Amino acid sequence: MYPLCADAPFIQSLRHFDQELFLAIKAKGCPHCGGPLDTANYLRKTRGLSEGSEIRFSLCCRVEGCRKRRQPRSIRFLGRRVYGAWVVILAIDYCNDLGLKGQIARQTISRWKIFWRERLSEAGSFLKWARGVLPPGTKSTSLPSSLLGHFGFPKRESWILILKFFTEPV
Repeated sequence: MYPLCADAPFIQSLRHFDQELFLAIKAKGCPHCGGPLDTANYLRKTRGLSEGSEIRFSLCCRVEGCRKRRQPRSIRFLGRRVYGAWVVILAIDYCNDLGLKGQIARQTISRWKIFWRERLSEAGSFLKWARGVLPPGTKSTSLPSSLLGHFGFPKRESWILILKFFTEPV
């Protein structure tokens, strides 16, 4: 079984994790000037995550003259992509199993393959970081599915671990 958008407990656990990250970053203050950070959340409609819009946790420095925005890491969103992070990670190899065949354009899948090829390249900083986290001798291809087994995929308990791993900002 894979995490589908109708699975409310899964979506709620992602929100909860993101909120914990948000509160931790907010407590630290602005990394530029040290000032307090105010909440500046916004709605984001993300495909494959839930039917409606999701709140993207965001912060803004309160100090006049700084006002820098700060977006905490999220395991629901993978950068500016329209689809939820779990879809971007799994859809390349598991599109049929997820019930997404024909729902995601071929061009989108092609862009994701390029994204993963670059992110998981030998020269990339993410793979260098990952080698320090994964067991020694782990082989990876240019697709995220080559690393999923190390987290116990497809067991439900592995989904959050996989999202934490692949959304790590390196």
